Amino acid sequence: MKRFFFSSIALMVAMTACTESGLIDSPEFYGNPIVFDTYIGKTPVTKAENCDITALKDTEGNGGGARIYAFESEKDAQIPFSAVNYDSHYLNGKLKFANSSWGYYNADGDLEEAYMPADKDLAVVAYSLNAGISTDDTELTFTVSDNVADQVDFLVTPLTLVTENVTGGDTKVPLRFYHLLSRVGFKVQSSDESSDEIVISSVKLKGSFYTTGNVDLTASTAKPSSAKPDETNIALQGKKPQITPITTGTLVTEYELLPGDDNVFEITGTDCYASAQQITPDEGGCYMMIMPGVQAAPAVQITYKVGNSAEDTVTINLADLNTGIEYFEAGYAYEFLFKVSTSAIDFSATISKDWDETGADIPVTPTPNA
Repeated sequence: MKRFFFSSIALMVAMTACTESGLIDSPEFYGNPIVFDTYIGKTPVTKAENCDITALKDTEGNGGGARIYAFESEKDAQIPFSAVNYDSHYLNGKLKFANSSWGYYNADGDLEEAYMPADKDLAVVAYSLNAGISTDDTELTFTVSDNVADQVDFLVTPLTLVTENVTGGDTKVPLRFYHLLSRVGFKVQSSDESSDEIVISSVKLKGSFYTTGNVDLTASTAKPSSAKPDETNIALQGKKPQITPITTGTLVTEYELLPGDDNVFEITGTDCYASAQQITPDEGGCYMMIMPGVQAAPAVQITYKVGNSAEDTVTINLADLNTGIEYFEAGYAYEFLFKVSTSAIDFSATISKDWDETGADIPVTPTPNA
């Protein structure tokens, strides 16, 4: 029997379901079965762990899986997919990995086998379950946690039009996930290969951060460019999925990587001399996942001491960098590197256009606090 595959270009998922209401007693009245195949363009990060295919295969309780919707469409619909019927869900459930394969679980939590509708296309969209959002609507509201340890990477696919594979076999549904937030990380490196201990007690990102945004799951669209799509031949039609900040309400003025009086990061100069090391809190959250957007006077502030020296605090105004950072862009990784010696601390920033690609270092002289 022919089946229908979902291929999400950031997760790899095998989809098996019919409608959201129950099992199909007579699949001959439907089209091919569906198989999910998911992809992530670049490595997303949730807290201190890579949210890659392996992480997405994890249990739902550990942040794995994806929420998925499918809507019927007239054959060969054109952008902006005006022929899609959003009034009812053809599929409405979750993609989860179990027993060595991806499966579609309906709204009741039951594993189902999915088939293409007869003489129809499907418009399919998904987002990561780790966002903690549960809604049947195509418009979502996502909130960035004030607590860095609770912040998560939020992934969304474009609305992807899928046509039945009429040549025989399963129909593959490609779902290519994109990062909607900006990732900010911090590293330390010693300029002295010594046994002096570097103690970092505070790392703050300062600015004016919106925390809540809207996501329209139908605003970004894509089409597979072949009957057997993979990550390289899914054609994005226009803009990538994006989150639009809600500009009302109270802004967050700073995020603290090491909250609490006892939450410090300690490392010897020897251990971070050859290569920079990630500054990590006691419990996860080594990356900040922040709402993208323009910032008012963004800055990084770090409090540290080396060996027996007195504790010091320095502030780096990001807008003063050679290529000033005044805007955090979705899907970009901002890595700030502190280079420490017994007499001074230097600072540089690495901006990566994609999360797993290295950008250029931007040196800057930090300003000691008065």
